Amino acid sequence: MGRPELKRSRDVIIPSRSPWAFFILQHKQPKEKAPDCVKRLGPQWKSLQDNERTKYVDMAVNDKIRFERELSKMNLDQREAYQRCKRNRQRRTRQEHPRMTNYNMFVKLVLPQIKAEHPEFDFEAMGKELGRRWGELTPEQKQDYKSKSNEHKLNKLKENKKRHKHCK
Repeated sequence: MGRPELKRSRDVIIPSRSPWAFFILQHKQPKEKAPDCVKRLGPQWKSLQDNERTKYVDMAVNDKIRFERELSKMNLDQREAYQRCKRNRQRRTRQEHPRMTNYNMFVKLVLPQIKAEHPEFDFEAMGKELGRRWGELTPEQKQDYKSKSNEHKLNKLKENKKRHKHCK
């Protein structure tokens, strides 16, 4: 039969929301983009008194109760599928940083030197200088950075194995 998956929108449970989320939902302007809304509402949220915040805290508590009630109504297969989706979502957010390439290793090692030599450089000038220096390297010098990046990758893998030895 295969694994049961959450496919239909009515099978998906909306997780409980925080007081901040309820505050945003109540004060968001129609067609307002999220970053603009957060910039506008953040200072208002910070300036709220405790007695004004209790309204949103109560809403969050009631929403948590709703979420737990909906979760308990799910059959076992749906609940397992929901937990699996939740774990996968958490795994995606905790994934490793992209591997260190030879150019990334070059930047990591050379950038402090450039900053020391040219403290007046802005971000764009720094990037141009890095690109210029990278272009001037011989293939043998680039190979040195490749071996350093491979070494870095192996060290990270060993670190992760030690850190996650209890996982299978």
